[in-house]
Amino acid sequence: MRAVHDAITQAASGERFAVGFTDLDDFKSVNDTLGHDAGDELWRQLGARLRESVRKVDVVARLAGDEFVLLLRELDDGELVEALAKRTLAALEQPFVLKGLQVRVGASLGGVLSGRDMSAQEVIATADRAMYQAKRQGKNHFFIHDCR
Repeated sequence: MRAVHDAITQAASGERFAVGFTDLDDFKSVNDTLGHDAGDELWRQLGARLRESVRKVDVVARLAGDEFVLLLRELDDGELVEALAKRTLAALEQPFVLKGLQVRVGASLGGVLSGRDMSAQEVIATADRAMYQAKRQGKNHFFIHDCR
């Protein structure tokens, strides 16, 4: 978590950026039905898909459990954030192969287009709230809070 704070603080010092939180909607059922080793494999596959869905300048990090944070750097406008959110959710809609089975899980993504006067803690808290707003909309949704 410290590395995430440091990256956000660095980005906030001179560039427009966004932070996104993603959370799997059905992760507990994977652990309950296929076991924790399948859950661990799901994390690895999820991380790889998230890295493939963002640009090379962006950062993907696993926070805990099935929560990942995305740091989208060098942004020109909010439309890019929406496009990346859609691409990320589309990548996660494809089935994961776990123990020889195709498993589908839903995902929610919440994000914040950061204002320059926000601390790393405020950015993370706002992105977390946005993720829960996306969850209230149903599976495979995103919600972006614009703080610019």
